Amino acid sequence: MTTVVLGPPLYPPLYQSIRESNSRPAATLFTMPADTELPSCSRPQATKRGFLSSSGSSEVTSLVPVRKRARLEVHRPGVPTQISLTAFAGRVSPPVREDDKDGHFQYELGENLSSRYKILSKMGEGTFGRVLECWDRKREDYVAIKIVRNIDKYRHAAMIELEVLNTLEKNDPSGINHCVALREWFEYRGHVCMVFEKLGLSLFDYMRKNSYKPFPLDVVQEFGRQLLEAVSYMHELRLVHTDLKPENILLTCHESAQPAESCGSSGSARCCSRPPSAEIKVIDFGSATFEEQYHRCGDPSARSYAGELVDLIASMLRYDAADRLTAQQALAHPFFAASACAPLPMAMPLLPMAAAGPLMGPVMLGSGGGTVVTLTALAAAAAAAAGVADGTTNAGLLQAAQVRAAA
Repeated sequence: MTTVVLGPPLYPPLYQSIRESNSRPAATLFTMPADTELPSCSRPQATKRGFLSSSGSSEVTSLVPVRKRARLEVHRPGVPTQISLTAFAGRVSPPVREDDKDGHFQYELGENLSSRYKILSKMGEGTFGRVLECWDRKREDYVAIKIVRNIDKYRHAAMIELEVLNTLEKNDPSGINHCVALREWFEYRGHVCMVFEKLGLSLFDYMRKNSYKPFPLDVVQEFGRQLLEAVSYMHELRLVHTDLKPENILLTCHESAQPAESCGSSGSARCCSRPPSAEIKVIDFGSATFEEQYHRCGDPSARSYAGELVDLIASMLRYDAADRLTAQQALAHPFFAASACAPLPMAMPLLPMAAAGPLMGPVMLGSGGGTVVTLTALAAAAAAAAGVADGTTNAGLLQAAQVRAAA
C-alpha cells in the first residue's frame, strides 16, 4: 500500500491556534487506484518535504476518483474562411451609417444585416461589440450574430477568437463538449460578424429573473459536470478560456421555466424554478488563449505564496459558516504574515479540481502548465462532484484543496 500523507503547512502560532480551535486535523490521508496517474504538476514527491512514503506495495485506493482522459491529437486549422453573403431578391441592406464614437455598429430593429439576416433584437453588449438576434433567411433559423467593434485591436482579437472557435469545432465536430458552435463569419462594413447558434439565457440572467435563488442541487450537479467537461476539453487543446463566469454559461433551452419547487423539510420555496433542461454551453472565447503562444506562468518568485493563497481562499469559503474563517481570523493567516520580498514556507502541492472540497464562491482550477480558471457561481457543483450533497464539510477534501505542486 502506497500512502500519501498531506501534512499541514508551517503556520505562525496565532493562525495555528485558530486552526486548532476550529478542530481541523493535523494531516489528512488519501489514497488512489494504482493505475491512476496524477498530473506531473500535482504529484507528491518523495524527495521533497516527505509527503510520500512507500511500504513497497503499489496498491492504492482513493477518496477522490481521478479519471484521466486520453490525450487528443489536436488539429489547429487556423482561421476559417469567411462566407460570401447571399443576395436575396427584394431584401436590401440598410442605409450606410457611421459607427458610433466607440466603433460600434449602428442599426435599427427590423432592418437587414446584409440582405440575408433580419435584425430582431439586441441580445447583449460588451467590450468587444454587440450581439444581435437575427433571422437567417438562407437557413430559415434564428441565430445570434456577434458584431465586433470596428477598431483594429478588436478586429485582431476577433481573428484569434475565430481561430479558437475553429479549433474547438474541428476537434469536436459532434459538439459533445459543451462549447458554443460557430456557424460562419463574414465582414460587413468594416465589422467582423460571427454567426452562432441561438441559445437561451445565461445562468446569471436566469438567476436574476428568479430573485437570485439557488438552483436545485441535482441541476447544479449537471451544470458542474458539463462545465468541467468543457474545461477539460479546452485544456486538452492547450487552451485557456480566461473569462469563465455565469454570464458566459448559457442554457440551451428557450422554453419558459417550470414552476418553483420547495427544498428541505421546511417546505419553503427556497430553490429557484427549474429550467426545462440543464444542458449548458460555454460562450465568449474572445479572451481565450493558446498556452504555448500567449499564456505565461507568471513570476516564478510567486510560487512560494500560491499555496498560502489557496489555503486562505479555501478557509474563507468553507460551506459551513461556523467553520469559515472570519475577516479578523483571516488577517492572521500566513499569506499576510510575511513580506512579499521574503519567501514563505512552502505549503502543500495543489491537487486537481476533483480533490476540492465543499466551497462556496470562487474556486481555482489548476490544469498544469500554469493555467488557472475561475468559477464564480458553480462552487456548489464542486461539492456535489466530490460527493458532498448534504452541505456538511469534509475536512479531508478541504485539506486537499490546500495542496500545490512542489516543483
